[in-house]
Amino acid sequence: MPDDHNTNKPKVNKEPTSEDVARLAGVSRATVSAYINDTRYVSDKLKKQIDRAIDILNYTPNELARSLKLQTNKTIGLLIPVLSKFYLPMIRSINERIHERGYTMLIGSSEEDSGREKEILQVFVSKKVTGILMVPCSTQNIRYISNLQDRGIDLVQLNRRIEQIDSDSVVSDTEGAVYDAVSYMVKTHHKSKIALMGYNPNASAVLDKRNGYLKAMKDYGTVPLIIETSDHDPEHDKRIFAEFFKANDIDGVVCTTRTHMEVVFDTLRRMNKKVPQDVSMVGYDDPVWTTFVEPKISVISEDRFNMGEQAVDMLFDRIEGKYTGDAKHIVMKSDLIIRQT
Repeated sequence: MPDDHNTNKPKVNKEPTSEDVARLAGVSRATVSAYINDTRYVSDKLKKQIDRAIDILNYTPNELARSLKLQTNKTIGLLIPVLSKFYLPMIRSINERIHERGYTMLIGSSEEDSGREKEILQVFVSKKVTGILMVPCSTQNIRYISNLQDRGIDLVQLNRRIEQIDSDSVVSDTEGAVYDAVSYMVKTHHKSKIALMGYNPNASAVLDKRNGYLKAMKDYGTVPLIIETSDHDPEHDKRIFAEFFKANDIDGVVCTTRTHMEVVFDTLRRMNKKVPQDVSMVGYDDPVWTTFVEPKISVISEDRFNMGEQAVDMLFDRIEGKYTGDAKHIVMKSDLIIRQT
């Protein structure tokens, strides 16, 4: 009878990656990439650490990386999830900031589709962009994005952050803002059946908002009421919200996007519900119309213009070799603007 323990099985050798080198050397992947591709200054001490890790792992750098880096032009790729008014302040600030440095911008929209996101990233590579600013839509392309970084392409995440991507990032504290919104409803309007309007389990956009909501509901001892939506069909979302409202008799709503705020406000008016007497409401984003309607809508507001500026500065610190350390993560405060709802 064959001895299973002595059965010869082929060994699968995993090729070491720059991430393995970075981990062993005790530096960031960006620093490994900078050293291998000679794109910015790396101290002699860090070079020795990286060389030692390369020797130990028998790592072979991708020679294509150097050629790609040498062929780059003065262009920055901007990848956003949707072309909407929400992102206009960010786009404007990024365009102004990179123009000041003599760069131009390529922009693409993933439409919250991971396949399209990868296609746009591939276009950026084919256009030989110097760096990429991206609002990621899912975790599906982590491996591909890591390969881009291995090739020496600098990348910064903004508005959303996927932790598995080892890059600088700048985001808003939406988790804390949603927590504050729930707290405001409970303490000020004495609401107890508060719903979160606009959770899409297939998108990364609202995970932090959902976490803030769940934490608040737990802290205040109330039952979570999460309304799942598609994010793409306002009329469908209006029906979903109306049906959920009737089934759960909710008395408060926190919205996760500008579109969901419009959906909730319009639906409540159609249902002849008084805000905030019957239903308290906190919207998302701060378009001008929220101060023109009656009652004026309380909102969660992000400073996306400043976010864009900071993201560009972080990217150019990498491109110009001004910063070569571990990935930096900036969390900007989101404001809860209290009005009448």
